[in-house]
Amino acid sequence: MKGVNIKLIQDPNGLDHYFADYSLAMQMTLNLYNYNGEKDIDCIYNYSPTDLQWWITGFNPEYVGKVDVTKYVMIGTVDFTGHEEMYEKLENTADKKDKNYNIATEKYCIFDDDIKTVWIYWYEEALA
Repeated sequence: MKGVNIKLIQDPNGLDHYFADYSLAMQMTLNLYNYNGEKDIDCIYNYSPTDLQWWITGFNPEYVGKVDVTKYVMIGTVDFTGHEEMYEKLENTADKKDKNYNIATEKYCIFDDDIKTVWIYWYEEALA
């Protein structure tokens, strides 16, 4: 991909290590909920770091062993401001006519062309 700079080094044991190009970091958020019905939604975490991210993840130890993964609802955002070409390429993968079509992009992403932000959501279909 244009602009990606990933550095590969090999350690003394012959293992490969890859280092990401942090110039591609973007504003991201990640939220996870346990959906037990319209009137019972537990917030597992809301993570909205102020610094730019190239990967985002979350964990709340209070919920270990206490959730049903079929009731998870995940909502995240990626702000592609300054990386509009990447935004457009991802958006194109939601188009069945695109050679890189991805059903997950079509099904779980909402594209906001005004602010170049992608909303990513995941849920068990039975919740809808």
